[in-house]
Amino acid sequence: MASRSQLLADVFPSSKLEAFCELYELRKEKGFEGIKQNNSSIVFTLNNSLKILSDQLYQTPTRFLLELIQNADDNRYQVGISPSVSLSLYERDGQQYFRSDCNEVGLTTRQIRALMDVGESTKTVAGSSEQRGYIGENGIGFKSVFKVCDVVHVKSGYYEFMLDRNQTIGMILPIPSTFPVAHLYPDHTQFLLEVKHKNYYSEIERELGMVNPELLMFLRKLTRLKITAPGNNKPRLLSRLVQESDTDFDGMETITLSTTIGAVDSACAPVTMRKKYIVYRHDVRNLPKDKRREGISKSEVTLAFPVANRRTPIVESQKTFAFLPIDDFGFKFLIHADFLLVASREGLEYQRPWNLALRVGIRHAFLKSIQRFASMPPQRLESEPQGKGLCFMWPKYVSRRPRSIQFWEDLHAELMNGLRHTPILLPRNRQSGLCKPETLRYVPHEYRFGDGDQGVLFDLPSDGPDRFHLAFEYDDVWEELKDLGVRRLSQDEQCNEFEQWIGQVGAAGLKNQPVAWHERVSSLFCGCQSLRARLRALPIIPLRDGTWVNAESERLYLDSGSEDQVPEDLDISIVDAAASQNKTRRLFFEFLGIVQYSSYHVCQAIIKLHHDMDKRIHNVQHVVNDAAYLFKNDSGLFGPPPIFFIVVKDGRRESRRLAPIYCDDRRAQLNLITKYRGSAGSPFAILDYETYKPKICAGLSKASDAAQREFGFLDWLLRSDTFMTVPRLVMDDRLTDEWTFLRNTNVIDLLHALRHTIASKRELPAVLVYVLPSLQVPCRDGKMRPLNCLALPTEELLQECPHIDFIDLPRLSSFVKPTWDFLRQFGVLSTCNTAARLRELQALGKTFAADKVDKEAVHKIYRALNLAVDSDDGKIQNAFRDHALVLIPDGSRKQWILHDSCVWTAPPLLRHVVKLGPHYPDCARLFVNVLGVKEATLDHVVDEFCSEFRGNKKTAVQRFGKMCRMLARFMSRNGGLSYSQRARIRSAPVFPVLQDRDALRESSNILWCSAEDEGWYIPDKITLEELFRGKVGMLEISVKSAKDLEPLFKDLGCATIFLSRCVRETVKPQGEITRDVSTETDLTTRLQYISLLSMDANIRKSPPSIQVWCVLSIIVTRSLDKLHIASDGLVALHEG
Repeated sequence: MASRSQLLADVFPSSKLEAFCELYELRKEKGFEGIKQNNSSIVFTLNNSLKILSDQLYQTPTRFLLELIQNADDNRYQVGISPSVSLSLYERDGQQYFRSDCNEVGLTTRQIRALMDVGESTKTVAGSSEQRGYIGENGIGFKSVFKVCDVVHVKSGYYEFMLDRNQTIGMILPIPSTFPVAHLYPDHTQFLLEVKHKNYYSEIERELGMVNPELLMFLRKLTRLKITAPGNNKPRLLSRLVQESDTDFDGMETITLSTTIGAVDSACAPVTMRKKYIVYRHDVRNLPKDKRREGISKSEVTLAFPVANRRTPIVESQKTFAFLPIDDFGFKFLIHADFLLVASREGLEYQRPWNLALRVGIRHAFLKSIQRFASMPPQRLESEPQGKGLCFMWPKYVSRRPRSIQFWEDLHAELMNGLRHTPILLPRNRQSGLCKPETLRYVPHEYRFGDGDQGVLFDLPSDGPDRFHLAFEYDDVWEELKDLGVRRLSQDEQCNEFEQWIGQVGAAGLKNQPVAWHERVSSLFCGCQSLRARLRALPIIPLRDGTWVNAESERLYLDSGSEDQVPEDLDISIVDAAASQNKTRRLFFEFLGIVQYSSYHVCQAIIKLHHDMDKRIHNVQHVVNDAAYLFKNDSGLFGPPPIFFIVVKDGRRESRRLAPIYCDDRRAQLNLITKYRGSAGSPFAILDYETYKPKICAGLSKASDAAQREFGFLDWLLRSDTFMTVPRLVMDDRLTDEWTFLRNTNVIDLLHALRHTIASKRELPAVLVYVLPSLQVPCRDGKMRPLNCLALPTEELLQECPHIDFIDLPRLSSFVKPTWDFLRQFGVLSTCNTAARLRELQALGKTFAADKVDKEAVHKIYRALNLAVDSDDGKIQNAFRDHALVLIPDGSRKQWILHDSCVWTAPPLLRHVVKLGPHYPDCARLFVNVLGVKEATLDHVVDEFCSEFRGNKKTAVQRFGKMCRMLARFMSRNGGLSYSQRARIRSAPVFPVLQDRDALRESSNILWCSAEDEGWYIPDKITLEELFRGKVGMLEISVKSAKDLEPLFKDLGCATIFLSRCVRETVKPQGEITRDVSTETDLTTRLQYISLLSMDANIRKSPPSIQVWCVLSIIVTRSLDKLHIASDGLVALHEG
C-alpha cells in the first residue's frame, strides 16, 4: 500500500499558513501534538536509530555536500533559468556556518515529507520504461548533514523551519522557525548548517577545494556550481556546456566543463580553465526487474573521453558516476550509469542483476565509441601536422591500473577482449580497411627504411605484407596496443618477408638497393641463430664476377684484401671486395659462415681433394706437391691432415693415408724401423722420403739448412697420430702384425716397442693387460718363462734375492733401471720389496731342504717381512697360505711347514706343538699380527692331555696331575669344554688308577683307564680315602687335588664316581637310650643367647628347641658296592 506522502499531491503551499499547517500535520504524524509527545517508546527507538544512521552511514563527514548537490539536481526550475547552486563556508559572530543556495522554484509538500522521513523519497515513484533515473532514491541522504552539525535551518518558498539533532527525533521532526535574516538569500531554497566543530569546518573547507567540474558532468539539470570558502579568497564557478554535434569531432557530442576563478566584478580579471569530453551515449534495453527501479526496463549509460584538443587525448584516471561520483576505478574515461548503490552511495551492489546488465551496456558503449574514433577521417591531420588525430591516439584510453574490486576487473577484461575481436586498427595499406588487432604486426623502427623510417625494408610491388603491417601513425600507442593482441613483427616473420621479396625482385632488386639498405638488412639479421640456416639458403652474397650466390656455396670466402691469387685448379669463390670490406656487411657474412680467404683454404681444398680420391695413385708428383704445400703453409693444421702419402712396404711402393705410416728417424737411439727396413716379411709401411726430399728442400743450397728442413718435415709429420717412429703394437684393442713380427723375431725388441707404447698412452689397452703377463720372455738361465714371474736384473735384486728368475737383460744400473720400470705393472719385480722377498722365500723353500737351507738367510727375510708396510699384509698372507714357508730350524723335526700348524708360545708341558716364538722372537708382527699365529689354546691342551705320556710311573702320575691343573685353567678361560673335547678326554686312557698297594707302596699297581671305564673312584674325602685305598680302584691323586679339580671332573661327567657320592653310611646306637636333661638345659640356655645375634626377628623371639639323648655307643657302617667297613675297623663281607 502506498504511503500517505505518496498519495499527497506534489504541490507548493500557497501561503505561510498552509506551509505551517503542513509542518504541524507532519509533527502530529510523528507522535507530537504541539509540544506533547505520544508513543514515547517508539519515538525513543526511532531517535536512537536516527543518531546511529547519521553517525555511521557514511565514511566521511563531508558526504552531505554531494547529497545537497543531488537534491538540487532533482529539484524543479523555471524555464529560462540556468539551474545553479551555491555552496558557501564562512564564520560570523563566532559561529561557523555552511550554506547551500539553489535557484529552484521551491520544495513541494511531497519533497518536504521525503526530507523528513527515512526510506521515503521523491525518486522512487515508478515512471515510464524509458526513465533515465534519479540521483537519490533511499530517502536518507539528507540526514548526512547531521554528521557535521546539530542544527540546520531550512528556507524554501513559504517553508521555514529548523531541524535540531539534540531534540527527540529532531533530525526528521521540523520545528517551525524563522530563517536567520543575516543569511537570507531571496528566491532561493536555502540550507544553513551550524557547523558544530572546528575539525569539521576544516574538513568541509578541504573538501570544497577538491570539488572538480566533473561533478556536473552527468547531472540532469544543474549547469552551474559556485563555491565560496575562506581558504580561497576567490570564488570558483563550475559550469557545463553541452554540444550535441561538435564539428571538430566529426559530429560527436561533447561536453565542455569550465572552472572560473575570481568574481566578474572584481579588480582582477577572472581566469577560466576548460576541459572538453567526447560523450557517447548508449541505451541499455531489457533490463532485469528491480524493486528499486519499478517499471523501468531501459536506461542510458554514458561514456566521456577527455581530450586536450582535436587530436590529443588526456590520459588520466577518471571517476565512475551514478549522476554523482562514486569512486576512481582506474579507467581513463568517465563512466556514468544508473547503478544501484549501497545506502551510503560509496559503492555498488555488485551482484545485483541490474548492475551486471549495465556493465554489459558499458561494454557495448565502449566498443561503439572506439569504432567511432577509429573511423574518424585521418585527413583531418593535414591541417594539424603536429598531431595524429584520435583515430590513431584512442588506444591511450584502454590502459588501466588494476584494482581490487572484481566487478571492475571483469569489466576491463570484457572491454579488452571485445577490442581484440573488433576491426578497429588501420594497416599501412589503407585499402584493406580496419582490421582486428590480432591480425596486425607492429613494425619496429629497426625494420623500417627510407623517408625518415616511414618505409619498410622489403616493400613488395604487389600483394605486399603492408596489408598486415600496423600503420606507423600508431607508434605512440604501441605499448597499449600490445595488450590488445597486436604483436611485434618478429625476426622470423621479417625473414619470411625477406624471402618473399627476393623471390619477386631477384638479384636485380638486390643490386639496385643502396649500401645503407644492405647495411640495415645485415645488422637486422646478424647474430640471429634461429634464422641462420634460412638466411644461408638465400642468394644474397655478391661475388667478384657480379653474380649472387647463397652462403651454402662450397669454397666461398671473403676477400682478403691481398694480391694472393687462388690456384686455378681449385674451385674457390670470392665475395665482392667492396662488400667484404664493409664492416657491417662483413660481420653478417661471417655470421653466415663465410670466412676470409687464406692459404688455409687452399689447404682445405687439398684435403677435400684427397678425401675424394681413391687408393689408386694417379700422379705421384701431385701427391708429393700437395704434402709439400701443406707443410710450408701449415696455417694452423698442426700436422699433416689425412691425405695420401707414398710409402714402401716389404719392398713395394704404395699409397696410404691411414695409420700407421712409419718414419725413419735417424735421431733415435734405438731405431727399430731402420733395423727391420729390409727384413723379409716386415709389416712396416715406411714413408718413401727420398721421393719427397727434392720438393721439401727445394731452394736450399746449404746442407745444414736442408738437414734442418728435413727434420722439420719429419717433426711436422709426427704431429699426427698417423706417423710414428716406433712400431704400433695395438690398434682398435687388437694386437697388430707388428706385434706378431717382433714377438717371433726378438722379444726384447718387442719390449722396447712396448715401453714407448705405454709411455705414449694415458690408459693401457685392455688387450695388453690381458696378454703381457703371460708373454714368454727369455731368462738368464736360458729358459722361457711368463713375464709376470720374472724380475729385472738390478744390482739390488741380484744381491738380495739371487734365487728368483731374471729377464735376460744386461745388469741394470740405477740410472738405466727406470727405462724398464714400466714392466712392474705386469708383475715384473724391479726393487727388493715385499713381493721380491716372498718370491725369494718361495724359491728357497722349493730349492732347499730344511736341513740344507741357509737359516740366517731365511731369518733375514722374516725380519724384512716383519717390517713391511700394512698394505703388503695381503700379499704376505696369500703367500704363506699357499706355500709351506715356515722353517723349523732346530730339533729333531727340521722342516718347512705351514704357519697355521704352529703356535707362537705355549706352556712347557705342551710337548707336541711347534712354538715359533723361541725361534724367531724378533718377528712377532709377521707371525702374530699378520699371519695370525696364536698362543696355545684349549685344543692344544686337550691334544696334549690325550696323548700318551706313560713312562716312569712316578713321573707319569705327576705329569697327569700337572696336566689336569693346566687343563682346568684353560677350561675356565674358555667357559668349559666343547662336546668334542669332552668326548676325546673321556675316551682317552690317561687316568692313572691305583688297584692295590702294600704298606710300603713299593708294589703299587697303576692301571691307565679312561673316564668311560668302570671300577675306579675319585678320592674326595680323607676318611673314605683311608678306608678304601687298596681295597678298590682309586685315581692316583690326593684328596686336596681332587677337591681343587672338582669342576674339571664334573665337566668330564665324573661327578658320579666321587667316593662321597658312592659310599653309603649307616649309624646304629648300642645300649639303652636315656634323655640328658642337664645337658639339654645348658644347651638351651646357650642357644637363647646365640639367637639374639640372629638377623631374623622370628628366631630372636622363639629360639628352636633342643633334646639331648645318651647311649652307650654308636656303630657306623660304610658300604661301597659289596664292601662294608664298620667303625671298629673290621671288614664284614656279605654274600649278595
